[in-house]
Amino acid sequence: MFWALPRISQDYRIVPKCCVWFVAVALSSNVVYSFVVASLSDPGSIPRVKLDDVPWCDVCNNVKPPRSHHCSTCSRCVYEMDHHCMFLHNCVGAGNLNHFVRLLLSLLMGCGFVAGYAIFEVLG
Repeated sequence: MFWALPRISQDYRIVPKCCVWFVAVALSSNVVYSFVVASLSDPGSIPRVKLDDVPWCDVCNNVKPPRSHHCSTCSRCVYEMDHHCMFLHNCVGAGNLNHFVRLLLSLLMGCGFVAGYAIFEVLG
């Protein structure tokens, strides 16, 4: 997108060009930042402990707190696990759910911006 903007909007003044560049760079940076943070942050893994009379995960041989789930892909229990995201190659759980939602919203805003800009170019 960065290489196409100057070619598409060559007939515009410098101020609208700068605004388009600023929005495009801001949205792209936010998507990249959210992706990196969501994929590298801990989803809320349960630390390995040995306790008696508590719920137990037979697969990873560890204590299993309420609202935790065992991920067969990661081979660990995750607190408040939502799902295992194949794009992040990480589970989405209590520890990184807010980063994942921010990534989805950033992608939605970026796609909306590109669609709006394309419609503006076609109609204008």
